[in-house]
Amino acid sequence: MTEQPQEPQDKKPRRITRKQAKLARERVKDPEATLPELAQRADYSDKSNVKRALDLPQVQQKVRELLAANPKTDLAALTKKLEEGLEATETRLFADKGVIMDERELPDYSTRHKYMETAYQLHGAKDKSIADVPQGVAQILNIIILARQERGINPTELPNA
Repeated sequence: MTEQPQEPQDKKPRRITRKQAKLARERVKDPEATLPELAQRADYSDKSNVKRALDLPQVQQKVRELLAANPKTDLAALTKKLEEGLEATETRLFADKGVIMDERELPDYSTRHKYMETAYQLHGAKDKSIADVPQGVAQILNIIILARQERGINPTELPNA
């Protein structure tokens, strides 16, 4: 009689530990903190342990919950700021012999690009192909398209430079 290989049992999502929850709070409190800084604040022995913990689904979920619970970082607030950033402009001054001759408001493509990258990162996209756009980013983009339409702007038309 041959022995049948056992089917792997469905793994239940692991519960978040107190230490992991502290790490999630520290990540939300200071998104710019380095891994060594997070390790120190959340009582981890080194940055590699922090990196592994931040990649755990239960820690990522806790970070999302903390962001959603804060009025400054919930989806509506982030969408508003994202829309503003995607519409960023810069003022260019044109001078002759130290005298300003002209001033123009132009799209700030560098800033707009950073906001788009941030949107992808917030929603977990690693590849920027349209097939990989997560549902949250698609919702944000739809909101931006609707806002542009309400303002009488063609959402697919680039502003005149």
